[in-house]
Amino acid sequence: MHAMKNYRKDKSKSTRQVATKYLLGVAFVVGMGIIAIEMAASRLLTPYFGSSLYIWTNIIGIIMIALTIGYYVGGRVADQYASERLLYCLILAAGVYISLVPFLARPIISAILPLITEHPLSVFYTSFLATLLLFVVPFIFLSMVTPCIIKLRLQRVALIGYTAGTVAAYATLGSILGTFLPTFLVLPFLGTSKTMLLFAGLLIATAMIGLIKGALKR
Repeated sequence: MHAMKNYRKDKSKSTRQVATKYLLGVAFVVGMGIIAIEMAASRLLTPYFGSSLYIWTNIIGIIMIALTIGYYVGGRVADQYASERLLYCLILAAGVYISLVPFLARPIISAILPLITEHPLSVFYTSFLATLLLFVVPFIFLSMVTPCIIKLRLQRVALIGYTAGTVAAYATLGSILGTFLPTFLVLPFLGTSKTMLLFAGLLIATAMIGLIKGALKR
């Protein structure tokens, strides 16, 4: 009986270790996806608005706004409702939304283009609106992931700094790959739409694996 209890205890500990390692992998994939989709977003908007400093300002600014909202809301949500199911549903929702962006871009931007006037800042305003409609929602969802992962991995108060730092490090490593991979490999060979679909599919696959793992565990 004692041996059986030890076996169950060891098995439970091993399961937790696997789960927490997968969460770090999730942080890596989400970090990579955020930057990769940001890179693809610039290519998506260029045929309509050009590639001026205004366009990059809008892309970076709106994504930073979305990340700020997501981190704040995600922290509040994580303290109250953190669960692996919620985490993967956020990633799944973001992935599905991003997979629709290549198809929604043309009708949305076509509806906005008539707003461009001779005013020098009209391109700034219209591209701001287009970027807002296409990207703010999925980036809010993706930025909510980090607080949820930290909450799920946090087991001892003494390790708060270590836990937050580790999650941030894995997310940043993913962001580094997400910076170079699209620029030198994915975008030149697959194009903008397929690049977005590729990284959206990666997010969806990550979420589905997590949901299936959770269902099997229950």
